[in-house]
Formats: sequence, C-alpha cells, structure tokens
Amino acid sequence: MECLACHVTGWDPQEVVPFESGFRSPTMTPHLLGQQCENCHGPGSEHVKAELNFKKTFKATDPTLLKWRQKMHLDQTIAQSATGCYKCHDGDNSPKFEGKFLEYFKQIQHIGKD
Repeated sequence: MECLACHVTGWDPQEVVPFESGFRSPTMTPHLLGQQCENCHGPGSEHVKAELNFKKTFKATDPTLLKWRQKMHLDQTIAQSATGCYKCHDGDNSPKFEGKFLEYFKQIQHIGKD
C-alpha cells in the first residue's frame, strides 16, 4: 500500500490514505493509475467546475474561478516545501532527488497552465 500513495492519483502520500475520490483498484478506477494533476495540485473537481463555468460565461474575473486557480497554483517555492514534491520525493523513496530539485522542477513546470 505504501507505494500506491505516490504512484497513483488521489492518495495522501504522507498518511498513505486515499482521497474519497481517489484510486481504489486497477479495475474500479483504472483512469487514476499513474501520475496526474491531482498528485501535485490536490483534488481538483471544484477547480474543473470553475474552469468549465468560465468557458460558458467568459468572465475571467469571476471570483470563484480566481479562487480555484490560486488554490491549485503550485510555484517553485511551494513545490520545494515539505508539502510539495518532497511528499513523495523524500530520502527513503527518491534518494537521487536530493539536491537536484531545480533540475527536476524545470522538467515538470508548466508556466501559465496553473
């Protein structure tokens, strides 16, 4: 079970506890196998709803949309904290990650998308 926390979508990797809407099994939730947005950004159903509503109304200043965009934002400072990448990439699980944060972050950052 410990491996699942970092290698599927919808688990808290430090507590090894599934989110209510997270991965259950390969047959029950095959769409949540592997790394996806929620592994780093957290549960995103409300964010998706806000984005879909924005596309219908075209109000870029909608407070709900802005709130969820900010909540889902993951910049370098947050990513480098204990609640960011190091939730999974700790010394036990990812020993080669130590000291190479910037190198790896450049590979996954998506400026303007979060």
